[in-house]
Amino acid sequence: MIRCLLIDDEPYARQLLSKYIAEFNDMEVAGSCKSIQDAIPVLQSENIDLLFLDVKMPKVTGVEFLEQAKHLPEVVLTTAYREYAVQAYEFGVLDYLLKPVSFLRFAKAVDRFRQKQINAVVDKMNQPVVFKSGFEYHKILPADILYIQSIKEYVSIVCSNGKYFVRSTMSEMLLQLPYSGFIQVHKSYIVANARIASVTSGKVLLEGDIDIPLGRSFARQVRTAFSGAY
Repeated sequence: MIRCLLIDDEPYARQLLSKYIAEFNDMEVAGSCKSIQDAIPVLQSENIDLLFLDVKMPKVTGVEFLEQAKHLPEVVLTTAYREYAVQAYEFGVLDYLLKPVSFLRFAKAVDRFRQKQINAVVDKMNQPVVFKSGFEYHKILPADILYIQSIKEYVSIVCSNGKYFVRSTMSEMLLQLPYSGFIQVHKSYIVANARIASVTSGKVLLEGDIDIPLGRSFARQVRTAFSGAY
């Protein structure tokens, strides 16, 4: 789920962006604020993926906030003034939307965000992770992993080029692997998102006709991921 924070002193501008976000089943408004001061607690307490930030606001402007803030999520600036465009990109913002924002232009900014996330996942998927199997250490590319199965105190890492047994838990595996590249589908199974061919009732089908059970408590997040979040 892409969690969005809206910062704009104009209620209509926030309402319009909220309406656009509601058109996507993998996006949600995590906060809607009329000022930077109201938004800071939200940024500190919530996991925000995408920030829509107005440029001209009383007290602290969007540009002033960008100059001072650190460790921000991806930022899309919104404004009625074209002259801020060059300055905005100096801060490395994802996109710059002119008001009134059309849905098509908004969707293009979302696509840009998705592509950047995909590129980041691809980079991580091609960086080897070191696992200990028995008395040996193996470098495994996450991109080669099909699925992971929990077997008592071990996990079986099934790759396109072999299988490895590692003493580990599922939660430990999820921490080692690229977050957006894998999803847990059952208490005993983690699968690579890119390998999912279809999702049906009680089952996830991977490439190569590999059937993986779909746990009831995981079904909703798996279907959401498969329908467009990844």
